[in-house]
Amino acid sequence: MRNAGALFHQIGYGLLSSYQDYRALYTWRSWLFGWMVRLLCQVLFFSMVGKAIGSDGAQHYMALGNAVILGPLGALGVVSSSVAERRGGTLQFLLLSRNGPFPVLLSRGLYWAADGVVTSCFALVVLRWLVGVEISPLVLPVCFLLQILITLSGYSMALALAGVSLRWPESRMYLTAGATILLMTIAG
Repeated sequence: MRNAGALFHQIGYGLLSSYQDYRALYTWRSWLFGWMVRLLCQVLFFSMVGKAIGSDGAQHYMALGNAVILGPLGALGVVSSSVAERRGGTLQFLLLSRNGPFPVLLSRGLYWAADGVVTSCFALVVLRWLVGVEISPLVLPVCFLLQILITLSGYSMALALAGVSLRWPESRMYLTAGATILLMTIAG
């Protein structure tokens, strides 16, 4: 059995490294006024498609579905970042870790899952005001916990796709596009 303390130490450093990667990717302004505005526009677009169908039920279904699916779709970013590790020449060092490659690869991309949870929950809260979807404030904590579960499930799928794309880096765009289409079809 491997040393549990060393494993948690390694995961902690992976989380710290993923936080630094995320800080290099976004400032709070670019995240809020760039990334979040883009995602809210996506949710509003599909909400308007639902309204064009002619029923409030379709509008709410498409708006909620797209707000919820932002979490797993955001987690798919780990596929591209894993391939970037390979192309940048740092993957070999990650694979040589003391506790095996899985804890490192798991913790290095967790910022994608965290971003997915935050953006999805933010979209759900804003959706209440913009589209008029009624979500009881008492249900919001349950929605938050379910969103964590949904996003972590999507992150698990994304890690499996990342493993495939590490072997065949050219496939990463096809894998993420296919997963996006599948998830968007299921979610509405």
